[in-house]
Amino acid sequence: MTTTTPHPLNHALALTSSAPDLYQGHTTPDYWNMVGPYGGITAATLLQAVLQHPLLLGEPLSLTVNFAAAVAEGPFTLQVTPVRTNRSTQHWLVVAEQVSVRRAALARASEPPAEAVEQPAMQRAA
Repeated sequence: MTTTTPHPLNHALALTSSAPDLYQGHTTPDYWNMVGPYGGITAATLLQAVLQHPLLLGEPLSLTVNFAAAVAEGPFTLQVTPVRTNRSTQHWLVVAEQVSVRRAALARASEPPAEAVEQPAMQRAA
């Protein structure tokens, strides 16, 4: 019998939704640096919240993260807000908060809606 152990990345990116636009997660020692989690895993977790949001229309093209404070060990809450959606792009704001740190990181994800990705470039320009 074969047992499957989840990859540490899956564990680190695990989020649960507690209310509309709110996700909970927990830091993991698997991606811990000297003073906190690596920035890449923090950015991936912020993007994971966008990917799980029911209003997501396309696939991310870019991600900008502003680290406002160190992420502390323990649970955190992500507030995910679609701030602008039009026919060719969608912009998101993700705010990470912890009890011990007011705002740990801010992220903005930009992506085209699915219908813009599927159309040839000449049709999109019309």
